[in-house]
Amino acid sequence: MPALLCMRSENTIDYRVFRECFLFSKINQELEAHKPLS
Repeated sequence: MPALLCMRSENTIDYRVFRECFLFSKINQELEAHKPLS
């Protein structure tokens, strides 16, 4: 889910979409953090 959608969702106060986007972003960060450094 693109970050732009997150921001738009936050601005329009669409909490359901924003929460899903936030959780997705958090999962993405976790995956990035656990990637082996190359």
